[in-house]
Amino acid sequence: MQNPKHEPIEAERRERVAILGGGPAGLVAALSLTDTEGLRKRYDVTVYQVGWRAGGKCATGREPPTNRILQNGSHYIFGCYANALRLLRRTYEELNERGNHEFGTFEEALRPVSFIVAQQKSGDQTLDWRVQLPTNSQPPGKGGVWLPLWCYTEMALKFLFQMLFGWKALNRVDGFLSALPQKHPRLAALLDRLLHGWTQIYQAFGTVVLAVLWGGLRLLSGGRERALRLVAANFRFWRGFWRVVLRPFQKRSIKALRLWIMADLSTTLGIGAIDDGVFGHTGFDGLDQWDFRQWLLRHGADEQSVDSPLVWTWYNSIVAFERGDPRAPNISAGATVRGLVRAGLSYEGAFTYQLADEVGDSVIAPMCKLLEERGVRFEYFHRVRRLEPDEESGVIRRVWLERQVKLAHGASTYRPFHPVDGAPCWPLRPDYSQIDRAWGLERNPHPMEDYDLESFYTTWKGEEYPIEHGADFDRVIFAMPIGTIPFACSEIVAARSSWETMVREIKGVETQSLRLWFNVGLKGLGWPYPHPILSNHVQPFTTWEDNSLLMNGETWPPGEIPRAISSVFGSLVAPDYPPGPEDHDYPSKQSEQARANALFFLRNQVGTLWPGAARPDDPAHIEWKKLVDIHEAEGEARFDFQHITANSGPLARYTMAYAGTNGVRLAPDESGYANLAIAGDWTRNGIYIGSVEGAVVAGMLAARSISGRPTDIVNEPFA
Repeated sequence: MQNPKHEPIEAERRERVAILGGGPAGLVAALSLTDTEGLRKRYDVTVYQVGWRAGGKCATGREPPTNRILQNGSHYIFGCYANALRLLRRTYEELNERGNHEFGTFEEALRPVSFIVAQQKSGDQTLDWRVQLPTNSQPPGKGGVWLPLWCYTEMALKFLFQMLFGWKALNRVDGFLSALPQKHPRLAALLDRLLHGWTQIYQAFGTVVLAVLWGGLRLLSGGRERALRLVAANFRFWRGFWRVVLRPFQKRSIKALRLWIMADLSTTLGIGAIDDGVFGHTGFDGLDQWDFRQWLLRHGADEQSVDSPLVWTWYNSIVAFERGDPRAPNISAGATVRGLVRAGLSYEGAFTYQLADEVGDSVIAPMCKLLEERGVRFEYFHRVRRLEPDEESGVIRRVWLERQVKLAHGASTYRPFHPVDGAPCWPLRPDYSQIDRAWGLERNPHPMEDYDLESFYTTWKGEEYPIEHGADFDRVIFAMPIGTIPFACSEIVAARSSWETMVREIKGVETQSLRLWFNVGLKGLGWPYPHPILSNHVQPFTTWEDNSLLMNGETWPPGEIPRAISSVFGSLVAPDYPPGPEDHDYPSKQSEQARANALFFLRNQVGTLWPGAARPDDPAHIEWKKLVDIHEAEGEARFDFQHITANSGPLARYTMAYAGTNGVRLAPDESGYANLAIAGDWTRNGIYIGSVEGAVVAGMLAARSISGRPTDIVNEPFA
């Protein structure tokens, strides 16, 4: 660690920590610094946030009069996000213990989704590769790096059952088991006791058997390295065996083709990991120099497998394209293999979870409420302008902020939430009744309501002022997106080559998202299957998330309630580096492009995804009357009620992990300044794929560099 250890401070004054940015990383750092009564006595924490709501790229907003939830894309809490799930569980439980039940319970916030679909082109047809990923009995938010051994056997048996009898049969079995406690509580209790006892025996026996098998293999082969080489040789044998057996049937049977693709990819992953030393001295980072597809080919994967829907679903779902161009795929093999191992082998309960009220209201809002109850101050409407370092003393001397508004009636705190059915939610726009709207008019030609105060490119001029080291803060945590560093930390980048290299190499991709409200259900759209996560559809809207469950938390008028809500998203072509704040027209240009892309999708491609939404006389073109519009517009004008977003500029770009770049990331405690920690999914946090989990781990590590806690970060074996 470059930062010095925490030194004792005067008993009468807490150490002041200024957190710049209220996204997941900044909020988690604040939660970690106030996690106990002892920590709250040591640290005085203030979060500075541009605009009127926290959440960063995870922000959501409620739009009146329906209180429908609008956000910038698709956000899931994957079952392998062990740290995020544990933190979220603790947040809900502590709020409930404090008597705050506004958000309900942790279990009510999560909706498991395990039905995954990859679309596959076969001639003129579009085929759906449907997989019901097996659930397991590990409660989310209570696990560690690996699942109990019983869970792996449970998942394997369910997967085998699905292969033999189909995913519908598996769904029926899962549905029966999940309903058993309510319908037959005594039988469920008896089975639970039997299963618990069997699990304990199985765990002990299975662990011993695995240890004996591995020990015997090492003994027979003469050491760990030779044992691994034997395993790799075994993978090569089976890859060759299935290639010979299945090749004659691939052109005649889609099942044989898919079986071959799965066999080829899984064995190649094992071969490559062993050959490149993942289990030895190099770890996952040893694979970072290759793009994932290049790495698979390097280790003998079939080109048909590398170009399969499974691989392209990975690239599409994380928009892994340079400059947002689908012709330039690029994602680190090291980050990918690390992510696939975690995603496939450590998910708790279900593969992924949707949030009952989207990530802003189900995750960010409870965190902010808990922080408020712990005494953390939020300074909304504060834009970070620049950090001023003192290179001689090695500290951040000043942080220059822009106060965007003055609160009305002498209020000292902005209250950000808007209640919906009793739950605190984020509004889509500021509550101007709390703001002095006459303030700032001498500097700006239009009323405040005409400006987007959250935008990096806003022309609104507030009032700049500095906060000083020693007088206003002792420590700073920079928890803003990496794209803001060239502008907010320009002096640091000029002085430190490690910062310059990091911001040059770690890039982001702009994305676009289209949310549609339908007056027909999933079956009416032509989708007779469970709620899916679907990817590998046509560019640029390659990935579909069904959001129909959100209707339960919205307030639609009678007769206008949607029957299905769907979001499609994908990459948006943009330069490697976003333009500076002086390019005020940049967001509108990107929004116009996203709107044009959305209209093209609805006019020419929608029928291949939702055949029931298309016109009878044109199976590619949407039938506009199937879209909900409370204004009752006609024809294509109903599109204006739907929601299209272009996530452009440094605040909204999705962090990428291109091949050969992860080594230039700085860890949260490696800023080079004694009083500065950094936090975000762009830091060296052991995840690297842009994600809530990466941001959560970074926030924890930033807090640890100050306080020494938390000590129980789950992902450290993967770092």
